[in-house]
Amino acid sequence: MAQKVFSEKKMANVVTQSNEWFAEYKTSTQFKNLTASEQKNSEAIILTFSEWMYREELRSGKEWTGASVENVLVTVLPKEMSNYSEVAGELVAVLSSYFDFLTTVGNIKNGETLTRKLEKLPTSVSNEVKTEEAPKQEVKKEEPVKTTTSAKKAKSSSSDYSTDEIQRFNRFVMGESITKINTNKAVPQTNNVSVGRNDLCPCGSGKKYKKCHGK
Repeated sequence: MAQKVFSEKKMANVVTQSNEWFAEYKTSTQFKNLTASEQKNSEAIILTFSEWMYREELRSGKEWTGASVENVLVTVLPKEMSNYSEVAGELVAVLSSYFDFLTTVGNIKNGETLTRKLEKLPTSVSNEVKTEEAPKQEVKKEEPVKTTTSAKKAKSSSSDYSTDEIQRFNRFVMGESITKINTNKAVPQTNNVSVGRNDLCPCGSGKKYKKCHGK
């Protein structure tokens, strides 16, 4: 048996046949039972499907098989119709209706087989169309920022300290704590050198002796 090869003449015949069949289909009960959206998109779905059944499988309408329908719907049609988001989810309904019509008028004999193949496709055709149209973008997860020991200390709440500690810290900042600490120091030995009451106290407080250790 001679192997089939693509023919532009046969392609033209397939297109002509598809248009004739679709014109008949539009007057059928099957077409009227479609939703308004399905009716609107049925021409694009059916004519594109028919064209690619020949381009990909070299089969005209009377030669369609379940395997060839599956191949075109899963691997070809989603890419070809990816720019028509409105047809997503309507491919199976429209083609099932179309196969039923073609069987009723005697244009094909295996409409029920083709419809069963549509219903048992391994991947939802509508999902395939959506995936081709808008591929998901990988979202990079942000790595948590590591907190150093010093940063953790800096984040410590003031509630970690007692009221007395906070007050002493504030006094230290204002210079009061240094004065208090220094005034508690013992007066250093002066080796019998007298200190005048108005002289600076030898303890280093910065105050006069009479107001510091000379009290």
